[in-house]
Amino acid sequence: MLAPGVAVPPGAVTEAAVRSGGPGGQNVNKVATKIVLTVDGTALLDALPRHAHARLIALAGTRWSAAGLVVAASEARGQLANRRAARLRVRELLVAALHRPTPRRPRTVSRRAKARRVEAKRRRGVLKRGRSDGGADA
Repeated sequence: MLAPGVAVPPGAVTEAAVRSGGPGGQNVNKVATKIVLTVDGTALLDALPRHAHARLIALAGTRWSAAGLVVAASEARGQLANRRAARLRVRELLVAALHRPTPRRPRTVSRRAKARRVEAKRRRGVLKRGRSDGGADA
């Protein structure tokens, strides 16, 4: 189970441990701690409801490829922590894709609100005109 309500066949998820990049000395050169988690795209889309397909692909961005969803984690020094981080990222992506955003309903400004705005502008203009009249004679 990748996320609540999303289950794919066990063969659809593959994990590979590879060497992490960047500085780190001998440990980086010897130990494969980076985890690359790949979820088969067709199996994943079959497991998701119809409304979540486009959202998942949009949210995944460059992590979505011909192979499916590819998530990498290399922040921690150990494989286990990176494996958890990669699985958590997949879960967060799927939960975000499953969430239906509430549609925006356009509203019109009431006649009373328009009148209040115009009246406030008129008062402000009167105030400013009053400043320029009294300053020259005094």
